[in-house]
Amino acid sequence: MAPEFVIRRVNKNDPDIDDVIIGIAIVNAKVDAEATDTIPSEEHALWRIDRLVRESHYGIGIALKGSEVVGYWCGFQRDDETFSSWGIYVDPDHRRQHIGEALKSDQLSRAKELGCIKSVTIVEIDNVQSIAMLQKMGAQLILHKPGDKYYDVEFQLGNESRSSEQR
Repeated sequence: MAPEFVIRRVNKNDPDIDDVIIGIAIVNAKVDAEATDTIPSEEHALWRIDRLVRESHYGIGIALKGSEVVGYWCGFQRDDETFSSWGIYVDPDHRRQHIGEALKSDQLSRAKELGCIKSVTIVEIDNVQSIAMLQKMGAQLILHKPGDKYYDVEFQLGNESRSSEQR
């Protein structure tokens, strides 16, 4: 059975970019509301997402159900070998439908396209759902010292031969 969503990369020149920005901001607000007691104002959230999409060097992909944004990924190439994931965010109302996995897969594909040999991020040690997904996808989790609140997460991307050719 085909998924009920599609993954699409975002370009600041997309004709529907204003709707995409609003959709990302809505997902972001729902995820923030779940994670913290301090929720930014709608104006601040829209400003932050608008800047992220239109003015930054971040890559962004979205998950769409029809025309509704139900999740997004964000990340950037930190150096010649490393892609840094800013995050994978899925609307709480649309979780457990493999959207996060599809977004992470698209993000890792983008990192490979850029020639990176690894992708890095962090995940809170109590985020059991994300940890399970990341491990299923082949991530290495590193806890530096007891009491840390985050794991460092690393994916090896298999672009080592390209990296050695560039040296």
